[in-house]
Amino acid sequence: MVIKQIPVQKNVMNIFYIIMIVFFIIKVGIWGYQFGQWLKVH
Repeated sequence: MVIKQIPVQKNVMNIFYIIMIVFFIIKVGIWGYQFGQWLKVH
């Protein structure tokens, strides 16, 4: 049971890190787009 649970926990952590990285990239992309729009206005 313990041997089977360790890889599952590792996969969940990997998925969590991937989601965090994707969310960070999207957030930076949105911020960059808004900053670009702000530069056009000013």
